[in-house]
Amino acid sequence: MAIALVLVGAPGSGKTAVGLQLATLSGLAFSDVDDAIERAAGMSTAEALITAGEAQFRHWEAQSLRTVLSQDHGIVAVGAGALKDPAARAALACLPVAWLRVGASTVVKRKGMDGPRSAALLPPRAAVADQLQQYEPWFSEVATWDVDAEAPLQDVVARLADVLRSDLGQE
Repeated sequence: MAIALVLVGAPGSGKTAVGLQLATLSGLAFSDVDDAIERAAGMSTAEALITAGEAQFRHWEAQSLRTVLSQDHGIVAVGAGALKDPAARAALACLPVAWLRVGASTVVKRKGMDGPRSAALLPPRAAVADQLQQYEPWFSEVATWDVDAEAPLQDVVARLADVLRSDLGQE
């Protein structure tokens, strides 16, 4: 099975939720690079980043992305941080990629960073907005489609199901 669609977007953009539902709807396999990182690291992605440090985490991430892409999964979710690596962006350049676009307020809400304790630790919307600004050129570079992921989940899935049917010839 060839890779039918790669999902990229900010943390909290819905890559996993959309990917799982789209895979069920289309009958395609789904793979999340974060799951492959967790298998390689033997711990959660959050623990891996904190415990092993960013350099080791990015090594696992690059290795996991290569592995997942070589296994020809139907739908693949790729974390935003992976796109820091020019080699990752080059690997995605020849694949159909949907950018699940969300704003900072949505990321803050979906990641649970909008509570009173979170707000006391850092100004979450400003930090997330800065991160999104860093990621956007990378998303734009690899994206075949720019999808409004602020919409309800079922609408995002329906839009991408249409993409699979019409633009990619999936039935």
